[in-house]
Amino acid sequence: MKRPFQWIDRATLWEIYTTLLILPVGFVLYRLYADMGLAAVYYVGIPFAFISAMMMLYYKSRQLNSYLQKTSEIGHELTGRLKESEVMDLFISRLVKLLPIDFTYIYDVIDQEKIKMSRFYKVQQQQNIPQFFLEKGESISGAVLQQRKALQYHRRDQWKKQNQEGIPEEGESLISLPVFRNDEIVSVITVVSKEKRAFEKFQYMIVDILSNYLVIAMENAKNYEETKNQSERCPLTNLYNYRYFEEQLEQTFQIQQNINRPLSLILLDIDHFKSVNDTYGHQSGNEVICTLADWLVEMIGGEGVVARYGGEEFVIMLPDYSVEESFQLADKVRRKIASKKIILQEHMLGDKEESLVLTASIGVASYPEHCEQPLELVRHADRAMYMGAKQKGRNKVAVYQSNKALAE
Repeated sequence: MKRPFQWIDRATLWEIYTTLLILPVGFVLYRLYADMGLAAVYYVGIPFAFISAMMMLYYKSRQLNSYLQKTSEIGHELTGRLKESEVMDLFISRLVKLLPIDFTYIYDVIDQEKIKMSRFYKVQQQQNIPQFFLEKGESISGAVLQQRKALQYHRRDQWKKQNQEGIPEEGESLISLPVFRNDEIVSVITVVSKEKRAFEKFQYMIVDILSNYLVIAMENAKNYEETKNQSERCPLTNLYNYRYFEEQLEQTFQIQQNINRPLSLILLDIDHFKSVNDTYGHQSGNEVICTLADWLVEMIGGEGVVARYGGEEFVIMLPDYSVEESFQLADKVRRKIASKKIILQEHMLGDKEESLVLTASIGVASYPEHCEQPLELVRHADRAMYMGAKQKGRNKVAVYQSNKALAE
């Protein structure tokens, strides 16, 4: 299992201590047996049995306290993660280090009627898994969903008569338990070991405690991601908003300066957008903005960052793009917008679908040719758009350097 191994550990020391205790007791028992017969067993054996039981309880309590301390530390680690994927990966990695686990299955509950496998780990390594579902009551994990309680088995012959879908053939010991959120099961966690009686009763309790930590951590991460997304995204188009874009622009600008690489900005404004609102209604105006946002994301892809600048304006940041490359991309965007029809569903002219073709005026500015500060990049692209494209007849691309349209 590639786990660290020590020749002398806590278990070895306990063996030495107990051996040193047993040897003199055995010698005394032998001498008394020679003199007293079987009565010696009563006088020596009974007290020794009590002492052994007390030592065993002491060792178990020390072991349990150690597990509880590690569990508490893992709980603090989980609640400190801000992404749901990070929380889940950390949970699995800590769990397999804490317990003798060979296989770990994480199922997400769908409509309280079936579960879908979302993660599968084999000896601390995440495996690629196909789409895998279990119906309610199917196999052990599905039975946990149906019965709403955990199941634990110490050896394979205790559960071999059940449907074994999703359980490895070499598995022996097994713990499967539900994860609750607001009295509803949201996940099922199943851990399997190749060894018989691998999990003690208190280890089942540890898994249960960690699953509760997991629920809290996942909820915190989900809330954080939702709040973060709301603060960074435009609620209408799901593009980045300008506040977030401005932060990214400053950071990217600094990086490009340090590595002496160009950075370009494209600013786009829809021509005659007010007439769309006046003719078809504001709902149709929103349709136009959302459609254009989707087109921009599709065209730019991973080459840059697209954000809604405000109203009917959009801004695109392009790291490592020169002036010429940015102009070519901007003109490609302009031509696509002018050549495609937008179908309006929610307009105020009636039930029949309406279509329209729009144009856009675009301004381009680049570092280091046109500016030395990130905000100057925005201002220059804005000026190029209005002075070089809008005032020159619209449906044009203008570069700040000359302030006149370079393509029609």
